[in-house]
Amino acid sequence: MANMNYCRFQNTLVDLRQCHDEWDEIDDDCPEEKMARYKMLKLCQSIVDSFPAEEYKPERAGDGN
Repeated sequence: MANMNYCRFQNTLVDLRQCHDEWDEIDDDCPEEKMARYKMLKLCQSIVDSFPAEEYKPERAGDGN
């Protein structure tokens, strides 16, 4: 299901945390999942490298996670 524009980052953050929690539980017999995990890692690294986090920190950041 597609994310709605008004909560895209909230929903994606929940999904990304779930992926992180299961990162080492990947089925070694599933090359598609292994490739998707690799591509996700590369995308996350690209995001981190592209944007200084300080510029995007909200005024009320909660717990920072």
